[in-house]
Amino acid sequence: MRAVRCPFCEAPFEVSSRAINARCPKCTKPMRFEDAELNGFCNQNVTTMGTVRIGRKGVVRGRIECGSLVVSGQLDGTIRINGCCIVQPRGVLRGEIAARSMLIERGGSFEGTVEIGGGAAARPAA
Repeated sequence: MRAVRCPFCEAPFEVSSRAINARCPKCTKPMRFEDAELNGFCNQNVTTMGTVRIGRKGVVRGRIECGSLVVSGQLDGTIRINGCCIVQPRGVLRGEIAARSMLIERGGSFEGTVEIGGGAAARPAA
C-alpha cells in the first residue's frame, strides 16, 4: 500500500502499490498513477499521480499535473506537482510551478514562478 493525497480535495487515502488508477473516496474524482517518460518533442498536457520524467532529448510544452517530476531535458509550461520537482544537470524548466518541494541540481536551470508548499500543489491546474 502507498499513501496518496487527492490533488482535488486534499483527502489522504491509501492505494495498492500496483494500482494504475483509483477514485478519491471523498470527492470521487478519478486519478491515474502511471509513470510517464517523455524523450522526444511533446506538445500536450499530461495528468497522472505517478512520476513524469523528461529525458535528455525531451522537449515538452504543455500543462503537467503529476505526483513527482524529474527534468533532464526541456520543459515549458504550467506544472502542478503533488510531491517533489527535480531539475537535473542540463535540465531546463520554464514556467509556473507549484510543488511540495523543488531541487535544482548543479547545472540545472529554472526560470519562472514557483510556489512551494502543501496547499499550492494540491490545487488543480486551470
